[in-house]
Amino acid sequence: MSRVVRAIPLVAVLALGFQGGEACAQFGRGQDAKSMIGAGEENYYDTPSQTRGLDVIENIGRTLPLDMTFTDHEGKLVRLGDYFKNDGRPVVITLVYYNCPIVCDVMLVKQTEVFDKLDYTVGKEFLALAFSFDHREDAPRARTARDVYTAPYRRLGEPGVDAGWRFHVGEESNTRLLADALGFQYRRLGDGNFSHPVCQFVITPDGRVSRYLYGYPSDPRDLKLALMDASEGKLVRTIGERFLSFCYTFDASAGKYSLQVYRVLQIGGGVTLLTLGGVIAAFMIGDRIRRRRAARGLAEAPHAPHDAGPTDPAHATG
Repeated sequence: MSRVVRAIPLVAVLALGFQGGEACAQFGRGQDAKSMIGAGEENYYDTPSQTRGLDVIENIGRTLPLDMTFTDHEGKLVRLGDYFKNDGRPVVITLVYYNCPIVCDVMLVKQTEVFDKLDYTVGKEFLALAFSFDHREDAPRARTARDVYTAPYRRLGEPGVDAGWRFHVGEESNTRLLADALGFQYRRLGDGNFSHPVCQFVITPDGRVSRYLYGYPSDPRDLKLALMDASEGKLVRTIGERFLSFCYTFDASAGKYSLQVYRVLQIGGGVTLLTLGGVIAAFMIGDRIRRRRAARGLAEAPHAPHDAGPTDPAHATG
C-alpha cells in the first residue's frame, strides 16, 4: 500500500556558485519538518521551485524490480535480485549521486558512522547497497566513492564486508524504475545537479520495502530496530534485543522509532509479578521442606526404654 509523504525541506541547499555553479537540495523529515506538517499549502509555495513536488511515496510491502541490472564499483554487471536470497539478511539501500556537492556526501559519511556504531556487521547481518541516480556516473566513479566512504569503517577488513557493501551505477531507465519502486522522487536541475529527498530504505531479505528512515543517519538504534523488523525477527538473538524490539515501535509521522511507555509498564508489571510469584513459591517450597524434615526427625528419634514390670526375671523374688 502506497502512502504519499510531503517532502518538507530540512535544509534547501541551493549552492549556486559553489564548485562552478553546482547545486543540490536536501529533503527529509525531522523536528523542523514536523512543525510544518499541516501548516497549509502556503508553506509548499514558500519553498524553492526546485524542491516542489518531490514527495516520498511510501510503498511499504512493495517488491523491488529484482530483474533490473546495474554495474557495481568493480565494473561487474549485477542483477538486483542477486542481493536478495531470502537468507535472513535485510538490505539497506541508499539512492545518491556521487558528484553531489554537499548532501549525498554528508549522507554517506553519516551512514558509515552509524554502521560503525551498530553491533551488526555489514555483510554479515545485513547488506548495504548504494545506487547513483545520475546515469552519467560510471564504475570508476563508484569505486572512488566506495573507497572514500567505507574507509572509516573499523570492520572493513572482516570477512563478508567487501561482498556486502556495494556501490552501483546504471542506465537511467533502470535507476528510475528502482527509484519509483522505492517511492523516491528526484529532479535534475539546470546546472546538471539534482534536487532529491534524503532517505534510507530498509528492505526485507526477499526484496520487499520494509522501512523508510528519513534525514541524515544519526541513531544506530533506529537502524537496528528497522533491520530487526525487516528480518522478521531473525536478527533478534538476545533477551535485550527482544526487549528493545518490543518496547520501540515505528512512528510513521516522525519517521523514526519511539519508546512505547505502556509496553515498558507491561514488562515492568510482568517482571514484578514474576518476582513476587518466585518469592512466594520459594517460601512455600522452603516451608514444605522444613515440615518434611521435622516429620522425618520425629520418625527417626530413639524411643525411651520401658519400665521393668514385676514379672521381669531380673527382679523376681524367691
